[in-house]
Amino acid sequence: MNGESEASWGVLALDRLFGAPPQTNLDANNLNRRKGVDDCLGYVEDEKNSNQHSFPHRRTALHLCRALRTIYKFRSQRGAVHIDPDYTANEMDSTLIMSLARWAMSELLRVFWTGPKVAVALVVREIVRFEVPAILVIDSKPLVLRTDCTVEQEILLLLHNAGERGMTRTLIGQSVPKSAPQVTNALQKLASPSAREAVKRADGSYILTPNGVKRVLEELGDKLSLG
Repeated sequence: MNGESEASWGVLALDRLFGAPPQTNLDANNLNRRKGVDDCLGYVEDEKNSNQHSFPHRRTALHLCRALRTIYKFRSQRGAVHIDPDYTANEMDSTLIMSLARWAMSELLRVFWTGPKVAVALVVREIVRFEVPAILVIDSKPLVLRTDCTVEQEILLLLHNAGERGMTRTLIGQSVPKSAPQVTNALQKLASPSAREAVKRADGSYILTPNGVKRVLEELGDKLSLG
């Protein structure tokens, strides 16, 4: 991203999210392209808190500004310091930036959403949902790449990856390379009164319950990655 486009994005972010000052209002066709991200965030961070913006609470605004500054400045300030010539921190860095971006989006929804709380809760859960590196999606069909999982474990990983979307019985059967009876038995066990780790919704799809999520994170953490 070049300096001009970065500045434009910064002004637009301030205009839409923070409440821009009149001289940078995009809707008024008076966009000041000289205003960069630092200018926009500094407007909100003003120590005297004398500038008008849309955030109801100053502390919330400052937290978001810090996260956005990290997203924009972190990579450019990393420099060339690495552990050794064959290692770079790119993967570690990108994980941090992705998490910060998800948090920022979720925080904006939490603060400014005016619709039903159930709807925004669903959206936020989808934004922050942890993606499973051990699952590859091909032609809309997710596949567990690990070969050391039981049928039950594969279903847990698949449902964890699916999140609020869930998975139909047909898609689960297509995604788990086991016999139909094995898949059915595993699903019944996960949805049984004694486990309650998965539940079948009215539309026929299966999703994980908090019990199922807890089991995935506590017992299957080593299987979330290719390892």
